[in-house]
Amino acid sequence: MLAADTKEHLLAKERLRYRLADQGAWPVDVALYGELIEYETEFEIEAKVILERRFGNLRIAANAWAEREFYFTGNVQDWVLNPTAGATYEITPSVHVGAEYWMRVEFPSTNPNPRPFNIGPNQFVGPAVMFAFGKLWWSTGVYARVNDIGRTAEPLDDYGPIWVRTVIGLEL
Repeated sequence: MLAADTKEHLLAKERLRYRLADQGAWPVDVALYGELIEYETEFEIEAKVILERRFGNLRIAANAWAEREFYFTGNVQDWVLNPTAGATYEITPSVHVGAEYWMRVEFPSTNPNPRPFNIGPNQFVGPAVMFAFGKLWWSTGVYARVNDIGRTAEPLDDYGPIWVRTVIGLEL
């Protein structure tokens, strides 16, 4: 998400998340997520189906995530897929550790040949940790690219061999 938010100036972002049933009522918890994003040069519609299951202190989750990008110039409408999966273990209510996987692949309305590295698919896996301090939390993950492992990073690459994500949140 960070890469998308920093590629150009963000003008507006609206999000909605809806859980289909109370947590634990179904064998797998299911939530729907939608997001509308407006940048200076494009408008995006993003949707996710979020699947989660708890086994005591272990939580397993997966997101089926897709975006449709509409650019303001030309007739360009790209599809982007970002599936993710992970498992976290609650050591204490304040400390959670886990492992995550994510992928990003773009399907432009024009089919470039050869396919540029930046549009993927690019896949990453790595450890993550979250610290919770009441309503304040901090999550960090360090991921290694698992495709094109021998590829050397080049100028203008969106995805190097290592990717770091950190998020600070406040529950309202």
